Amino acid sequence: MSKKVWALLILIFLIMFGLNYLMPLCFGDDYVYAFIWPGQSMYISLPETVERISGFYDIIVSQWSHYLTGNGRAPAHLLVQFFVWQNKLLFDTLNSIVFGILILEIYWISNKGEISFKKIDPTTLCVTFFSIWAFTVNFAGVFLWISGACNYLWMLAILLSFLILYIRKYYRFNKLNIQSDFAKCLIFTWGIFAGWANENVVCWIILMLGLWLFKNRKQEGMESWMWYGLIGLCIGYVLLVFAPGNVIRASSYANINIWSWLHMRSKLITFGVLEFFQIFLWYFVFMAWRKVTVTKLTEEGLQHLLLVKASCVLSLLSNGIMLLTPEFHARSGFSSLIFLTIAVTLLISNQADFNVKFVDGCAKNIIWIIAGGYFLITLCGTYAGMYSTYQYNQSVIKAAQQHQAAGLSSVLEIPAPRDHSEKLIWASGRHIVQPSLKEDEHDWLNVAFARYYGIKGIRVMPK
Repeated sequence: MSKKVWALLILIFLIMFGLNYLMPLCFGDDYVYAFIWPGQSMYISLPETVERISGFYDIIVSQWSHYLTGNGRAPAHLLVQFFVWQNKLLFDTLNSIVFGILILEIYWISNKGEISFKKIDPTTLCVTFFSIWAFTVNFAGVFLWISGACNYLWMLAILLSFLILYIRKYYRFNKLNIQSDFAKCLIFTWGIFAGWANENVVCWIILMLGLWLFKNRKQEGMESWMWYGLIGLCIGYVLLVFAPGNVIRASSYANINIWSWLHMRSKLITFGVLEFFQIFLWYFVFMAWRKVTVTKLTEEGLQHLLLVKASCVLSLLSNGIMLLTPEFHARSGFSSLIFLTIAVTLLISNQADFNVKFVDGCAKNIIWIIAGGYFLITLCGTYAGMYSTYQYNQSVIKAAQQHQAAGLSSVLEIPAPRDHSEKLIWASGRHIVQPSLKEDEHDWLNVAFARYYGIKGIRVMPK
């Protein structure tokens, strides 16, 4: 690996580690998951009898209860409860490493599935990092918040690590041979965890992989591990979607008409915002596609183009399916961005096979200057906003600890946080978060925080 690549990866790690460090345990989910799951809705205040996680056994018991009554994301929430039980510094470190791994996985997919550290193009890594930095909606919710990162960043990293093997096989259909029974068992098991990762994109991956394997079932290069991995993926997805907790959760939406104009309008707005955030990436893919399709392509060029098309379809469908659900959070669009970024890196990394250059000369320099300027401005804005939030949260935590140490039986009152200015929010690329404790001490957010620090209650004083 070249010194430039090492320097780039270390810089990315330091940026993400600093932001993770400034992001405290999030008021709400993170504090709820610090306790053994009580078998009730997340949005109902924790009872006084609830017990803190104190070991691995408690996590297993909690996750079994969560799977039966909460939702089906057992691998993700197992990670959440482990990190909330352990110290935050461990999460900050590992989460920053996983972020770097995700970027490398995208690069390896664009490099025909070849996992190699010797020849890594720093330009492609920069493009990948910038795409994620600039076009992720709810950046803090996906990469910095413990509950969000374990559900989105970590699960997508697991899914992409599984897909890399199929991408490599796609490019070397007659050359890759896996005969070991242990390796096949490992792929099957990894497929289960990959299928258990994400509701809105795994279903489409199963469909695409299934069609591809069925189409090539009689080809000489077909190997049994490919079917084992797909079966594992299907099992994992069934465990995710049809968990008893998901059935209970779905019943809570029984009185909601998801086809009503009010709900559809809200979801269509979210869909539009997500696609708008990605408009520059879509524009690049569209313009590059026009250039590529008018040239005479090699066999590898055609393979790249088919994979670009599949990635774009996955990007659209993973957002589109959310229109059929009762809730559509902006952070759910993360998988859509990742597959669109894969399409972009496939085009950039394989320009030689396409026999075309998409951006060159003066235009290339202008793009680098604009992107660099945007990154520096948003980086400074993000750190400024996150540091302000960090200071407020630390003051609240210190007040709660002092309240508990003094043995006071009163409800702790804290000042309201100062709102971030609109200029700072936009200067950060909308990456920063606002503390979320409420004026009502009975709100589930406040109760979880109070239970965690062993105080009677906490409330935010009116502004």
